[in-house]
Amino acid sequence: MYHKRGLWAIKAKNGGTFPEHEKKAVAAAPAKKPPKFYLADDVKKPLVNKCKARPTKLRCVYYSTRLETRVLNI
Repeated sequence: MYHKRGLWAIKAKNGGTFPEHEKKAVAAAPAKKPPKFYLADDVKKPLVNKCKARPTKLRCVYYSTRLETRVLNI
């Protein structure tokens, strides 16, 4: 990728090194405004999940055929 991007040409033009630019002065941060709402108003409540996890039910037809195949394979 060095040759494709033409970095060799940039280095050749600048005497074998990459050009270095002076860093810009950092602007002072603006004063922070007070919030429009109280912090308690902005807090999101988690949704209530009333579902209780229950074990899955096996159908007797499927379960009995699985048992029969196990017995026959043994």
